[in-house]
Amino acid sequence: MWRNKNAGVVEVKLLGAYLASTVFWTMYAFAVGDWTLQIICPAFLVILTVTLCLWAKYRKSART
Repeated sequence: MWRNKNAGVVEVKLLGAYLASTVFWTMYAFAVGDWTLQIICPAFLVILTVTLCLWAKYRKSART
């Protein structure tokens, strides 16, 4: 998306499901105190959030 400046065939529902799952696992990691998940899950959360923001930005420009 970043290079092509186009959302392409990315499905927002799939991104939403991944985002919800990652939020759950992030909360679980901090509740249990598992340090490996405390590192990995927030990193994935940032990546998914950036991907969702890029989708929203380039999806709008593709429609106009």
